[in-house]
Amino acid sequence: MKFMPMPSLPGDKLPYEAIRAGAGEPFVVPEKAANKAGGLEFLRLMLTKEGSGKFAAAANSLTVLKDGVGADVQLRPGTASTVTVLKAAGANTFNYNYPNTASAFGTDLETISGELMAKRITPAQWLQKAKEAAAKAKKG
Repeated sequence: MKFMPMPSLPGDKLPYEAIRAGAGEPFVVPEKAANKAGGLEFLRLMLTKEGSGKFAAAANSLTVLKDGVGADVQLRPGTASTVTVLKAAGANTFNYNYPNTASAFGTDLETISGELMAKRITPAQWLQKAKEAAAKAKKG
């Protein structure tokens, strides 16, 4: 299995190589941790070139460190192809945060997506409802 960007459509604002890319490993060190200094040191080590490469290899995952997965890091084919696509995207990466905001828009999309997966609405109906939810969210 390999990763590839979505096909371009007429009127796209970003080039074919553009991809959604965002951090997804929620590592935190609590303010009142029993060993706060040790936790912060662990994070510092994970964010070095060597540490991020070891994390990527052990977890078969990307790292938040730019170019943190060196050519010497062995990844499975799907993850390795993601590294290639991410490098090709260059500055053309984006991410959306609505799933993390507990917003009405996010809830609306989850609801209509569930309806689509349950085959209670068609893809065309999903698109129309998603546009309506976005317009409602834009109005505030």
